[in-house]
Amino acid sequence: MVEALSAAVDNIDGFDVRVFGLADNSWRQHEWNGAEPVSLTAVGPLAFGYTPALLRELLNWRPDIVHTHGLWMHHSRSVHQWSKRTGRPYLVSPHGMLEPVALKMSSTKKAVSRFLFQDAALRDACLIHTTSDSETESCRKFGLTQPVSVVPNGVTVPPASHIPEKQGAAQRPAVLSLGRIHPKKGLEQLLGAWALLEQKFPLWDLQIVGPGEANYIQTLKELAAKLNTESVQFRDAVAGMEKFQLLRDAELFALSTLSENFALTVAESLACGTPVISTKGAPWAGLETNRCGWWIDQGVPAMAAALETAMSLSYEQRQVMGSRGRKWMESEFGWEMISQQMAQVYSWIDRKGEPPASVQFVSDDR
Repeated sequence: MVEALSAAVDNIDGFDVRVFGLADNSWRQHEWNGAEPVSLTAVGPLAFGYTPALLRELLNWRPDIVHTHGLWMHHSRSVHQWSKRTGRPYLVSPHGMLEPVALKMSSTKKAVSRFLFQDAALRDACLIHTTSDSETESCRKFGLTQPVSVVPNGVTVPPASHIPEKQGAAQRPAVLSLGRIHPKKGLEQLLGAWALLEQKFPLWDLQIVGPGEANYIQTLKELAAKLNTESVQFRDAVAGMEKFQLLRDAELFALSTLSENFALTVAESLACGTPVISTKGAPWAGLETNRCGWWIDQGVPAMAAALETAMSLSYEQRQVMGSRGRKWMESEFGWEMISQQMAQVYSWIDRKGEPPASVQFVSDDR
């Protein structure tokens, strides 16, 4: 999200964008297509991301506004210090990290971060950026009272010419779950649902693709074996056009998450023309209003019912649903539109005056 957003805003007249980040394996600068990157080295445990150079870099560059992404790491403190010294504003995108489910994970680290810097950094932010109304509600429940701008994540819609069209139904159609393999993704529920359906759909595969802790992935593999499933496949993470091709080749995308503020993989699947099943742990009610998927309750029964319905459709019916999803992404979630909305937010923060009409601002009414 940061990569595409930074590139899109940097291309708007009057904006000069730089991206500051940690020099670790997750940031592949040689593949980076965003705005100018500045790589910083962490001191001590990477989990806290202590980067004393960040404050110095910000003071030297002298930006008008800083937009921080994510919580619980040292960059929040550095940006807060920069704001105190310069009097310049900053906004925060929590990226789902204030959702109730997320707050319960790594609670010790979060308690330490809150005490040392995070509560103060959140309190003094001039604005909170969320990607959905449900995330806004989580921010309010956490106690944040400043204005909130609700601007969804954008999605890269790959040109149709870059991803070959399907030539018909695959011999072994696949249900795909792609993304970080983590306990909050509810993959145990997906495996439980699959076990109920595997015998009825013997030609189908379930593909679980993404990075994750080795011990947790092994736990899921053991659960799949315990459930006597034979068509579940686990794969390492993929990126770039390989990821989009995998999304395009899938007959269905399944998101069994317990909590997501947006779930970019849903948007990417739809952009590739693949129908989606998502739990209500993610804010994708539009799947049903746009007739390109299913928005379901959490739990094995609901997931099994949705999968059975979707897998029972004809190939052509799923293709029509996927086409509707792609058109939805092109019309409402393209980066050109999203970057313009964020640029209006940045301009409002810098100049004040009336908030932009295209952005929903929510003030606390308690």
